[in-house]
Amino acid sequence: MANFVGAAGSGAFLTGTIAGTADTVFTATVGADGYRPALNHRAGEVALGDDNSRWLFVKAAAAISQYDFVHIDETYNAQPLTSTLALTFKMIGVAQIALSQYDMGWVAVEGVNLGGNVLSACNSGQWLSTSATAGKLDDTYTTFVPIQGVSIATTIAATGRGTLIIQGPIRPQLRTSGI
Repeated sequence: MANFVGAAGSGAFLTGTIAGTADTVFTATVGADGYRPALNHRAGEVALGDDNSRWLFVKAAAAISQYDFVHIDETYNAQPLTSTLALTFKMIGVAQIALSQYDMGWVAVEGVNLGGNVLSACNSGQWLSTSATAGKLDDTYTTFVPIQGVSIATTIAATGRGTLIIQGPIRPQLRTSGI
């Protein structure tokens, strides 16, 4: 997991979340080093991390599992990526930590050595696409939406976490007939 460098010492804290409610009332950040003060980042804020990574601060519109691919709308609400959401052509990121609904936290939008949930056997160097399972990508794209800007670094033998290379921005690929 990347350590945050952050813009001008912003103190971005990758492994913590900020608990919230539907009314966006945020309490505190809790992480590996214990209690943190109340919200000190805004939704949409960008921070830089290790391995040329770039991170976006989002609010979870639904529960997000660790390593899920997420759809991020124009108000920086994130939820597990589906084919329908991919076709809205908004931002896509990868959650490196789990977020409960209404929590705020950082998702990766660019970098290497990041984790991402993939299905079945995914071969390195193949196109990835949405799948029938929200938040998970696969290398079978005949009936799903191909996703540009992300690839698996090594072949994955079974469903689980793959090591990603994100050459951002991650976005849906426009289809042409015959793909």
